[in-house]
Amino acid sequence: MTTILLTIVGILLAAISALMVFWYGGDAFDRGRAESIAGTQISHVSQLAHAIRFYELQEERDDLPKNDGAVVQTLVAARYLAGDIEDASGKGAAYWYSPTSPGHRHVLIGIQDADVCRRINHRVGVEVTPKAVDLSTISGELGCMDLGGGNNVVFFRV
Repeated sequence: MTTILLTIVGILLAAISALMVFWYGGDAFDRGRAESIAGTQISHVSQLAHAIRFYELQEERDDLPKNDGAVVQTLVAARYLAGDIEDASGKGAAYWYSPTSPGHRHVLIGIQDADVCRRINHRVGVEVTPKAVDLSTISGELGCMDLGGGNNVVFFRV
């Protein structure tokens, strides 16, 4: 009889432990995933910006395409990037290069969800996600801004 009681108690404890891990571990997993995506996107935008700088210095020209994806393909073809940059967010991020005016050239990656955007800004010391209409108003070198309508973009000044 004692063995049966101990077995039942053991099964109940195991079931409760499994439920606690599932219940409390879910948030930690989501936070870890968002942190991972934020770090990967920072790495991607930095890698792309440095490849653009190197291309412009080595080739002594600034004729890179500005539209979605073409800048990455040009840098891969010219061997300034080892390969295509994979989307870390799973949301079909676009990569483009935007020289809005002298001194205001940015590499952009969009579309990021708001939580990833907040985590990117937290890493670079920005506590409030900026809302921007014009990239020339951005003062930082790296960050994430809210374009409105649930669209966010990671930027890196070139």
